[in-house]
Amino acid sequence: MKAICPECKHRFPVPVQFVGRSVKCPECREVMEISRPPKSRLAKFLQGAVVFVAGAGLLGFSFWLLLRAPESEKIQQAVAAAKAQVNNERRIEQQKSEEIIAVLQAEADEATAKDQAAAEEIKGLQEILNLAVEQLKQKEEQVGIMMEELGKVNESVADEAERKRQKQQSNLTQALIKGSDVWSLAGMNGLGVAIELEGIPQDTNITEQQVRNDAEQLLRENGIEVLSASEILKRPGRPRLVIRVLSPEPEAETDTAVVNIDLDLKQSVFLGRDSTILCVDVTTWEKNGWVRAKTKDGLTDISKEINNYINEFISDYHTSNPDEMTSQGEEPQ
Repeated sequence: MKAICPECKHRFPVPVQFVGRSVKCPECREVMEISRPPKSRLAKFLQGAVVFVAGAGLLGFSFWLLLRAPESEKIQQAVAAAKAQVNNERRIEQQKSEEIIAVLQAEADEATAKDQAAAEEIKGLQEILNLAVEQLKQKEEQVGIMMEELGKVNESVADEAERKRQKQQSNLTQALIKGSDVWSLAGMNGLGVAIELEGIPQDTNITEQQVRNDAEQLLRENGIEVLSASEILKRPGRPRLVIRVLSPEPEAETDTAVVNIDLDLKQSVFLGRDSTILCVDVTTWEKNGWVRAKTKDGLTDISKEINNYINEFISDYHTSNPDEMTSQGEEPQ
């Protein structure tokens, strides 16, 4: 059957089985639907008339052949040629129809493949979207847990800050009670150590270097910087902790000696009445006392008492400098 493109009016043959399907016009490539043309009454009448006329013509032609028998051979040749031409035209039309069918089938297969690929792609995107939604839910749950933990941490930090504030307040109160000696240690970031030994019997095994090493180690362990001689000169006030150990003659009867231990913090300060006057090596903190030690191997007793005095100095130092210890993650003793 023949199909007419509604766009370019091109007529082309189409197999009957493609009626109702959408195809592309071979000329303009526009998609159109193949429909069977309806037969009107006039067409039916004309079809009958044609059949009648054809029958009459065939009958007349038969009589004509009988009348013109000598020319039958030429007529047969003409009929054979006509049949050959008709067969050739049918073969050409059949070939065109097959080509069109092949093109349409290829396009249909291509469209089907594209549809399948699109469906697979949509399915893959849907799976990715579902996975993203699931991950988002997990992230939301994790954020919720983190917010709860952060709230707990904030509460803990607030409690810790309040506890430290109260501790600092208590330390400051203790400093006020103890007096100006403790306040003279405020803001002091490091100090030097000086040792003075006088009258110490040699058999006590006490040396200046031994006392210095023990004192500096104890100060460093409690977060107080120990300065060298050159570093002291660069620090405000040039603070020095002087450890003085004095001993008179030992008691012959008891084989012991009374030892005086004196710890003095020496600093350079300005007078309150006149801030232009600088006083050098003024004692701003001190601790002293006596200890009875054996003349032989008395290092333990004397060292223990010196460490007790140094621990009192460390306590007062931390009381007047609470921020220094809290910044190091520790609390003042």
